[in-house]
Amino acid sequence: MSQNIDYKFVLQSQGFEFKKGLGQNFVFDTNLLNAIATDADIQSSDTVVEIGVGAGSLTNIIADRASRVVGFEIDKRLQAVHKLTIQRDSVEVKYKDFLQLNDNDIVSFGVYKVVANLPYYITTPIIFKLLESNNPPKSITIMVQKEVANRIVAKPNTPDYGVLTASVALRCQATITRKVSRAAFVPQPNVDSAIVRLDKLHCSNLNATNITKLIQAAFGNRRKMLVNNLVSNYSISKQKAQQALIQLGLPITIRGEALSVQQFVDLYNIISNI
Repeated sequence: MSQNIDYKFVLQSQGFEFKKGLGQNFVFDTNLLNAIATDADIQSSDTVVEIGVGAGSLTNIIADRASRVVGFEIDKRLQAVHKLTIQRDSVEVKYKDFLQLNDNDIVSFGVYKVVANLPYYITTPIIFKLLESNNPPKSITIMVQKEVANRIVAKPNTPDYGVLTASVALRCQATITRKVSRAAFVPQPNVDSAIVRLDKLHCSNLNATNITKLIQAAFGNRRKMLVNNLVSNYSISKQKAQQALIQLGLPITIRGEALSVQQFVDLYNIISNI
């Protein structure tokens, strides 16, 4: 089991100073860390990838439950900290930017889950990198800014519904498992957070990458009608765009935020056949 480590003391003893530019807001509350691991449903046979190791507090909780942990940490200053806080053969920390990995690197994980307290500024790029990989994870359980969590699980025709929502729903079932007060972090950020779990859907025949391009085009300008966004951003004629919507049984004045993910899939299929 995880040792009773005073992470704050170790950070102070190593002269560590938090960098706001790296989105460094650490969590040391054992109850919360265990809750994240529970929400992720980590099994003893699992390989878990953690993005943003921080002081290693979540890493050790994950390692209590998983077979193997591969952590990524961009801040090499934390190497000295990890020598004192992470002492397990099952944990490997790589001091590199996860966003710079190529697809072969991700394929090398085998079957894996992602569990992380993500820096806010890289949340969306990380999600897309994982989901668009040739080896997406079985599940993703991440702590993110509450507003981003709300966008991920939003419903059509709501202000939060957009490219992120539809692109995630195309590939995953998304659930907010719990909300987290800003007071749980050191240093304390200016916003609250939430834990989101994404479970991979099995859609072998779905052309997710190209459908995502259609979704991005549809939200190119939220004030515009869908037809006009498709003409501007998807390189089809207004006549074909209108024809596709009519064939789908939708009004030609509809906006992109009104379409469900299934309707985007159907729209893509119709446009592809026109």
